[in-house]
Amino acid sequence: STPVGAWKADEIAAHCVKLNVKCPPHFMQGLSAEMTKSVLKHYPTEADLASLVSLSPVILKCIDVQTPLICEAAIKTNAMAIEFVRIPTEELSLLAVSRDGNAIKHIESPSFAVCHAAVQQNGTSIQFIRDVNQDFESLAYSEYYGHLGKNQSYDLIRQAIQHNGNSLLLVKNVTPELQLEAVKSSPTILKSIKNQTLELCEASVKAYPSSIHYADYVTLEMIIAVSDKSPMVLRALRDSIKTPEICLWAVKRDGRLLEFVPEHLQTLEVCIEACKQTMDARYFVKTQTAEFCNAIK
Repeated sequence: STPVGAWKADEIAAHCVKLNVKCPPHFMQGLSAEMTKSVLKHYPTEADLASLVSLSPVILKCIDVQTPLICEAAIKTNAMAIEFVRIPTEELSLLAVSRDGNAIKHIESPSFAVCHAAVQQNGTSIQFIRDVNQDFESLAYSEYYGHLGKNQSYDLIRQAIQHNGNSLLLVKNVTPELQLEAVKSSPTILKSIKNQTLELCEASVKAYPSSIHYADYVTLEMIIAVSDKSPMVLRALRDSIKTPEICLWAVKRDGRLLEFVPEHLQTLEVCIEACKQTMDARYFVKTQTAEFCNAIK
């Protein structure tokens, strides 16, 4: 006899049909549409079909009479099975996006409730929602916002960004409000924002101290606020935004931070204060003048 592994899926299915037995679900995924319909005759009840699609959701596309029970079974196994639902009701759509927000890409003209559920489950699903990624001010409602409307469209984007700050990268027209929401929910999105403001940097660093590395504006107050969580905060700063005030405060707190003070900011006062905190700091003085050497004796 021919080994089972050598049989093609259609051959196995045809053999099952001939013997009048059910074809194993894992073989059905590779069947042709015609053979699948023949096999489905051996799953006569709604419960049989629901059990079948729960094991192999893709089979749903070959089922002519799709009841809510059958569709739910497929979607609960794989939310993307909503693609094969001929009449995606509100309930089925909500079920799909609540399990995987990206399933919304297979739903035509979803309601606001479905869109909202999708971005709550996965903020990046905003990229698949039509009627939202456009200029909020320049386009009239009748020209673009369609069945969602301007206010609801903006609200969906805001919700998506609150869920996942990196969703900001998927939005074509960004407002300061959306940027502010983004930095509060992503530790790295600040580095992708051009024309940063002090307010934006403060909000980002308050939410995620490590984001200070990406900030274009840093104040001493910001440094002090995050120093407990990030004692080596001076190390994370770009040299271009370090100031004499920040460097002096840092070395007074920990002289070893003199290592991260750029040479042009290593004033005599900064170097002496660092050495007062720990004499090990002298090894990080880039230019040891006679005045400095006399001061630390």
